[in-house]
Order: sequence, then structure tokens, then C-alpha cells
Amino acid sequence: LGDTATNLGNAMDELMRHQPSLKQSATAAIIKLLEQVCALGRDPRYVCWKPASSKESSVASSNGAHLPLTRGGGGEASSDEEEEEEDNGGEAGTADPLPAPSPSPEKEPVPLVDYVLNVMKFVDAILSNNSTDDHCREFVSQTGLVPLMGILGLPNLPIDF
Repeated sequence: LGDTATNLGNAMDELMRHQPSLKQSATAAIIKLLEQVCALGRDPRYVCWKPASSKESSVASSNGAHLPLTRGGGGEASSDEEEEEEDNGGEAGTADPLPAPSPSPEKEPVPLVDYVLNVMKFVDAILSNNSTDDHCREFVSQTGLVPLMGILGLPNLPIDF
């Protein structure tokens, strides 16, 4: 399980070795992928979403269910919301079910840790699978180390990453 990124990286390594004319373009695309992950990790519109513990997520995935992402009270209405519903006299259909938009937009959760881990597996398979260092030389010559090392300092990553 979880070998897709590594398998894709191994296949990309094979392609780059057997079709040397694609090496520069493939390396540029890999660096662009790293830059996109860095942009996502720096964008203030997003927040890193961490799935529940592996034990909980394995139970949920085996049941075919997805773990909902809730903010705050776990899906139950707070006492303030209940009082507000009582004040409306139970009028159904006339009240807007969505809260008024806040002045600052809510951050969109993204599985940034999963993105980073999969991209790292992909890049690792490409750069370490080759007995020669030509892929690494090409990666370094196209300044691939800048976004690669930039991933470590992404502000949207959790502190414990």
C-alpha cells in the first residue's frame, strides 16, 4: 500500500534513462511540481488538514466511509445555535441555513502532508534509482534544490512535521 508515488517515480526514471531527450523536460516538470507544492504550502488561503490517526482512518476506509472534517463542536449545534432556532419560532424555510459570511474568508483545508510525502517518494525514486548521477546533476543544474529545501520551511505545514 502507498507505493503509487514510488512506482511512478521508478517509471519516470526508466523513461528518462531510455529517452535522454526527455530528461530536461521531465526534470523541469518535476521542479515545477515541487514549486506547486511550495506555493500551496505558503498560500494563506489554505490550512493543512491532518487526517485522524492511522487506526481511525484504517477503520473508516475499511468501512468505505470518509472521516468528515468538522470545526468546533463535532457536528452538534451549540447552545447559542439552539437558542437562535428557538427565537425564530421554528420557522422552516424562511431563515438562511448558512451563517453570514465573516469578514475574513475561511481557510480551505488541504492534505498538504500527504502531498509532500507523495512528492518526496516520487522525487526520491527518480533521483536515487539510477546508478549514475545524471538525473541528480540535471536536477541541481535546473535549481531543483531551491524548492526541494523550501518544502521544509512551509508555513502551512504542521509544527510536528
